[in-house]
Amino acid sequence: MAVMEGKSLIFNVLGAVNAVPIPIRVRTRDEFVSVARALEPAFGGASTWRT
Repeated sequence: MAVMEGKSLIFNVLGAVNAVPIPIRVRTRDEFVSVARALEPAFGGASTWRT
């Protein structure tokens, strides 16, 4: 999670964008799409990073 928090800080400092790391644990692409669609009304954008 430390890497995601660091990226959020960089977005904030360099781009004046408020970013929030939200770890999502899913097993399938369809589950991820479902979660992303549920979060979509509250967020302006998403940066996906796969571990």
